[in-house]
Amino acid sequence: MAVWQFQATLVPFATAVDHGLLPGHRLSHAQREEIAWWSGKTVAVEKLQQLSKVLPAGKSWTEELEVFGDLETTCVTIFSDRGAVVEGKCSPRFENSIGRSRQSSAGFCART
Repeated sequence: MAVWQFQATLVPFATAVDHGLLPGHRLSHAQREEIAWWSGKTVAVEKLQQLSKVLPAGKSWTEELEVFGDLETTCVTIFSDRGAVVEGKCSPRFENSIGRSRQSSAGFCART
């Protein structure tokens, strides 16, 4: 059985567009590091509710980290500092067949 796992950084669509990160365009590592992707942005409560239906809240070791799913398999993590989102990550794990939770986590990652 083939198992594939990778990690994608979640960025707000509007911020990506504002900084020229459109489909087919690439930013250098330095450019990506300079952008405060989540400054003043949040993840809509509705999005988190949708996500929790397919990736239930997971265990976290700190209040600043929200985990949806299982850190060892498929998960979405959102790190906050004093209530403000700082970083989001999506780590889907794909096996031979793609199940509902894997499709949903990948979809959430693509639309955030």
